[in-house]
Amino acid sequence: MREILFRGKQILGNKWVEGLFVEKFDSNATHTAAIAPKYPFENSMRLELISSDSLCQFTGCYDKLGKKIFEWDIVRCLLRVSRNHFIQINGYIEYNEKTASFLAYFGEDMVLQLSDSDRFEVIGNRFDNPELMELEG
Repeated sequence: MREILFRGKQILGNKWVEGLFVEKFDSNATHTAAIAPKYPFENSMRLELISSDSLCQFTGCYDKLGKKIFEWDIVRCLLRVSRNHFIQINGYIEYNEKTASFLAYFGEDMVLQLSDSDRFEVIGNRFDNPELMELEG
């Protein structure tokens, strides 16, 4: 069973936090996104307000270096194009409604399942490294 985990960027502090996603509503019905971090030695629940645009879900997969892969991460993949020729390409992770799964998109013509994640290396994300979204090929 995969771990249910989210991450988002703090509104104050601009740092990434991981934990459980919480939708918070105040008395004016104003919607706020928050993360309840997992602190192993604390019993109290502390909420970190995040930018809702930065909310990403953990895919349940890890890259070749053991790093967690989240939705909207940018990954690099080494592909064999012939017997002795390899290329590196960048792609991004996105949830696909049709397949009900996370997929890695490398341009318009190439999509890989995350079962191939041992070939990926997380090199950034679309929020901190938008320049990496310009897919190479």
